[in-house]
Amino acid sequence: MDADKTLIRLIDEEIARLEATKSEILGRVNGSHKVPTQAKREPKQIVVPLNGKTREGQLMEFLRANGPSSPKDILAGTGMPRGSLGFTITRATDKIERFEDGRYALKR
Repeated sequence: MDADKTLIRLIDEEIARLEATKSEILGRVNGSHKVPTQAKREPKQIVVPLNGKTREGQLMEFLRANGPSSPKDILAGTGMPRGSLGFTITRATDKIERFEDGRYALKR
């Protein structure tokens, strides 16, 4: 057990060292020596597999679980093919609304 913790600590230290090296190299390439800030991480999505549901049912369940979502997030969270998503959204316009920023949500 202690060996596992030691190994994990060593791996974490190596990752931190590599990230610092990456930042330093990027700073040289970009002409600055500032360490770039990390991108804000998006909250994890709830993945909704098909599991016998219709594509519409899968989409509704995903939006119910995750709220307003971009097509990219929907595709990643459902594994649905891009064409199927467009077709499903077109058929479900009475249940789904599109916001100005391109995200989709269940109608209230």
